Amino acid sequence: MTILSPLYALNCADIVKQSDSSMNKDIIEFIFSEDYETALSIMRALGQREDSYVEDIISTVFSTYPGDEFYKNENLLEELLSSLFAAQHNRALLSARFNQNKAALHELIINIPHIYSPALKRHLIRLIPLAGHEKYRTVLAQEAESIIILLKANAGYAEKAVDQELITLLKVVAELELTDLAEICITISYVSGNRDIVQLSRQVASGLLKK
Repeated sequence: MTILSPLYALNCADIVKQSDSSMNKDIIEFIFSEDYETALSIMRALGQREDSYVEDIISTVFSTYPGDEFYKNENLLEELLSSLFAAQHNRALLSARFNQNKAALHELIINIPHIYSPALKRHLIRLIPLAGHEKYRTVLAQEAESIIILLKANAGYAEKAVDQELITLLKVVAELELTDLAEICITISYVSGNRDIVQLSRQVASGLLKK
């Protein structure tokens, strides 16, 4: 990486921000031909452009794993989703962006249990309420069970990214009122060593049991 690479990445990002989905095929080639930092800046910029259709880019990045460096592709997707679905956007805009890229996002969400990055999983779980129904409850249950196994194996503790994922999962379960997951929430309250997670899981379980 040369000393000029940050400036080059910035220029690429500016070009991407001004592009539209008709250039997605070319952008995909950029992502896989440029260095990692430039690819990250491109993904970030995609989420900031006016044309928010990136379904083909999501699908390609998710299905193209460069050998043992698959985690880099998950980081690229995380960068895109955190930008495309930034917290400051209103619900209507987030829903519109979800629907515009629904097929690719569906593929990502149903594969949450097979994704390595807790940060990417958290971003995907956060999108589930935008689907407008409960079709992903099985995914949430499977992921919660996996985290429970992890917590049991580590005396109730996990890395910060996993804790953040679990907090998001509990909030989504509460938002969707998935009453059949109340028992899982109770289990989390018993096995977690994180005081905030214990308190939240108890609150969510209590709320669900009242439904």
